[in-house]
Amino acid sequence: MGVRFHSGAEGEVIALVYNADGTKATAVKTKSGAIFHADKVVLCTGAWTNILIDTKGQLIPKGHCVAHIQLTPEEHARYADMPVFDDSNTHIYYFPPFEENGIMKIAGLGSGYVVSDGIPRVQSEFPEDGIPKQAEEHLRRGMRASIPTLADKEFFDTRVCWCVDTPDLDYLITPHPEVSKLYFATGGNLRSQGEASLMG
Repeated sequence: MGVRFHSGAEGEVIALVYNADGTKATAVKTKSGAIFHADKVVLCTGAWTNILIDTKGQLIPKGHCVAHIQLTPEEHARYADMPVFDDSNTHIYYFPPFEENGIMKIAGLGSGYVVSDGIPRVQSEFPEDGIPKQAEEHLRRGMRASIPTLADKEFFDTRVCWCVDTPDLDYLITPHPEVSKLYFATGGNLRSQGEASLMG
């Protein structure tokens, strides 16, 4: 249908391009220096939206922490048929183990962590980050309450999953009020229960 996807440096948008008086979005510029012109620019950029345009506090990047544990064959058999489980008391999500290797994913999606400069840090660029100590403690507390037999297993492949919240926790799907031809399709409705400082 004529759609083309651009990835890598050619697809990483670093700036919006405007007309002379800044009232109309006309293109996007990517890391490679390429400029893609468009009749309409739609930002589906989640936690990275504030890097491209000032959203005046309407979009707040939040990092939700994820860890993995290795189950024994016996544990794998016990939990193989479990559904995705959201413990609303501890704000921990559990995912059934992967069939091929018995690895289980646990996510603390109940509380978001906010970076001081508002710019998400991703594992591909900061592999040493891991997850904050308070996030690991949150996961452990939740596991001790929900699945205590697994609570002391070693965490590995920990990472921060970035989402973006709005003040009312609803989506932001709208034209920009001041810049024509620019649209937002972002925001989220994760019902975050609090926040803490993450990585500075």
